[in-house]
Amino acid sequence: MFPRTAPLISRLFLPLALLAILPFFFLHATGNPTSPVRQLYALGHVVFFAGLAFWLATLSVFSGRTFHTRALLVLTAVFLAGGLIELIQLCIGRQASLHDMIVNLAGACAGLALAASAQGVRMGLPARGLQVLALGAGLVFLSGPALTLWDMLQAARHFPVLSDFETSFQARRWTSGDIVSGVSRQGQASLRVHLKAHETYPGTTLTYGFGDWEGYAALELSFYNTGQDPLRMMVSIRDLEHSRNRHKGIRDRFDRTFLIQPGWNDLRIPVDDIRAAPNGRTLDLGRLTSLVVFTMHLPEDRVIHLDQVRLVQ
Repeated sequence: MFPRTAPLISRLFLPLALLAILPFFFLHATGNPTSPVRQLYALGHVVFFAGLAFWLATLSVFSGRTFHTRALLVLTAVFLAGGLIELIQLCIGRQASLHDMIVNLAGACAGLALAASAQGVRMGLPARGLQVLALGAGLVFLSGPALTLWDMLQAARHFPVLSDFETSFQARRWTSGDIVSGVSRQGQASLRVHLKAHETYPGTTLTYGFGDWEGYAALELSFYNTGQDPLRMMVSIRDLEHSRNRHKGIRDRFDRTFLIQPGWNDLRIPVDDIRAAPNGRTLDLGRLTSLVVFTMHLPEDRVIHLDQVRLVQ
């Protein structure tokens, strides 16, 4: 069934779909690096280049060539096309990314694997193994942004709770740390963060799931200090304008230092203080980009647990 429909798909619908997707690589959909739209872009890289490779591999211009030759020519074309897209993005104010080019090639390999099956290409065991690996790589690169997008939707659903760490996917919201059970301020789990003495600013960062903080009274979060000595921790909150103008430094964001005693510590930060923190402006509570908890100048490695990060009325 699929081999019969493949020519129609590849010759008619697929080129039209690729042309429809292509302009989105050059649009500024959002300036927010933590927007769900960025995850859709990541998904789009895999899907677009898988479709492009599938289409190129089935063109009649390649008739008479072995599939391996076609695959090599298609991957070369995808590499050049991906590089051209990244170069154009760089010229129009977007960021070029080597990671995107790797994702492009993974998507192309998945598309070639599908094209081989659709055309009934005879493949030996080693080639079949490579085909399976190619499809697997495509799925792996799809799964990351797909899972992150799914957790973004969950974060929006549970707002104003930013993280309670009761589901394992919530670890994706933070740049470091792992969710463990048995140590918690409320519920069953918390985020365990290893603070490395050799790092300049050891800690972790919440990168999405902020919502709009207007109308809330305070941000609450709980730290568990596993050591015997107090630990100085900083809480930093940045918005989109600060992310675009990092040269302005700490005076353009919210920063506050807390002395964390051994055991559980419950912090409460008034939202009014967060809003008024930058010099000469107010923090945009509807366009926050990161919440950072970190420390500095550690004489030795430490471990903290973070729990119940939420807004309250």
